[in-house]
Order: sequence, then C-alpha cells, then structure tokens
Amino acid sequence: MRGGFRAAVAAVLLLAAGCTDGHGLLDPSPYEPQADPTVHADSGAGVTAANLLAFPDLDTAAVRLAAMSAGYGRVRNLLAREMARGDGLMLAAAGAAVINPLFSGATQSTLALTLGAGAGAAGRGYLAPQQRLAAYAGAAQSMGCAAGIAAELPAAGDLRSAEATAAELAARLSAARRDEAFKEPGSAMQGAVEDGQAALGALRTALRIRAVAHLRLAAFAGSVVRGTSNRVMTGALNLEAAMTAVRGLGQLPQGGASAPGAGPPASQPQGFVGPPGLPGGDALVEEIRARIAAAAPFTTTVTEIWARLPACAITS
Repeated sequence: MRGGFRAAVAAVLLLAAGCTDGHGLLDPSPYEPQADPTVHADSGAGVTAANLLAFPDLDTAAVRLAAMSAGYGRVRNLLAREMARGDGLMLAAAGAAVINPLFSGATQSTLALTLGAGAGAAGRGYLAPQQRLAAYAGAAQSMGCAAGIAAELPAAGDLRSAEATAAELAARLSAARRDEAFKEPGSAMQGAVEDGQAALGALRTALRIRAVAHLRLAAFAGSVVRGTSNRVMTGALNLEAAMTAVRGLGQLPQGGASAPGAGPPASQPQGFVGPPGLPGGDALVEEIRARIAAAAPFTTTVTEIWARLPACAITS
C-alpha cells in the first residue's frame, strides 16, 4: 500500500511541478492583458495597465489589439500544454491500474493508482481547463480580428481628400437646387441631385465611422477583456455584454453633431449657395456625377471594413 500511495503522490507532485506558471492549469484566476508586462512592452513606450485600453488613434489601436491578442494566445498555449501534461499523467495512472494486477502487482498499488487517476479526473473537472482554454482562444481571435480592422481603416483612402469631396459635393448640390433645370420634373439635374444626396449621406457616415473608430475599438476591447474574465470566473460567457458593445458601434453622431474631422454638417446654413464660379446646367450635373464617383471608393471601403467588426465578437 505504501508503495502505491507513494506512486500516486509522486504523480500529483510531478503534475504540480509542471504547472507552476501563472494562469496555468492550477491557477484559476483570469488572465487580463492590462497586468501583463509583455503586452505593455509590445504595445509601445509608456503603456501601462491604466492606459492600455485607451487608444488615441487607429495606428495605436492596431498595435495594442495585436499585443493583447498575442497575450491571450500565450496563455491559451500554456494552458493547452499543461492540460496535455496532466492528461498524460492521468492516462498513465489509469493504464497502470489496469495493467498492475495482470502482472500480479500488489492490490494496494492498483487501488492507489486507481484513486490517483480518479482524483486527477475530478480535479480536472473542478478546474475546468477546457472552458478557460476556449475563453482565451476566443479572446485571442477576437482581439486579432479587431486589430486587422484597425490596421485596414487608415488605408481605406485619404481622409483629407474624402472630407474635401464631401464639401465639394455639398456645395454643388446646393447650387443645383437653385438652378432652373432643377425645377423640371424628371430632369437630369433632379436625378443628379437625388443620387448626390444619397452619396453625400453615405460619405458622411463613412467619415463619422473613420473619425470615432479608435474609440469604438477601445470599447470593444474592454468588452472582450471583461467578457473573457467573466467566463473564466463564472463559467458563463457574458455574451450580452459583448453584443451590447457591438450594438453601440452603430450609434454614431448624426446630423449636425458631426465628429471632429467628419466634414461639414448634414444641412448647410440658410442662404448657402456654394463657392462662386460653379457652372450650371449640364456642366453642373457632370460635376455632381464626378464627385459621386470620387466619393464611392472611400465610402464603400470604410463601410465594408467596419461591417466586419460585429463578427469579431466572442459568440460561443
């Protein structure tokens, strides 16, 4: 009996010795990137736990989101290795418990090995490493997905050029409404104004997205951290918190309350006729159409990139 007991104790000590790293198999406390010095170092100079989730711009957001994704990935990999090590020890003990009596081993040793394997399985169930592994894997994927969006948005088009296009299109639409041709039902001018107004609205929405994207991404990252910690601590994924943050992504400023850098307000002051020297008639229609075409690439690219963010949320 003494020999079997010693074997079981040795197996437990071997498992514990191999699982001493923070946030590993035997550490149920949740990993949070704000407390990880490696994440701080990878995020740039001057980053601390207090400001890690405060993104001043999209370039910073991309770097910090990628660093947090890597942090969650390291803990996921650590936990996976320790799970494999622990499972290997449990399987070895269970196998020895089966084989031992076949070779006339001591009954006490068989009993000790069986109890050791059973205790290991019970401990595994209590510590729930698979759930923690899934939580950290989901967080790594989510942060990485958001990092890609943060990196792509600045490359979607020149912000200054898009703002200038919005101002030029607004001026020409105002001038078109005062043109005599606009009064003719079904005229080319009316069609150009209708299409131009739709294009201007979509462009201004894209500009507002671009102006506040880093703030929305910071809120998204915070929701991922909180949701992951909640899942690790309670065993339940706080999906509602994550989806609430995602739903808030669409609540951008509207009308005249444009975000900084988002171009002119949706409606121009009364009496606005645009800069002097604008053409009229067919030439004005052509200028409106040209600005619609110029606005399309920026609008489409920003909208398509931003539309992918809800899919980055942890949903399983």
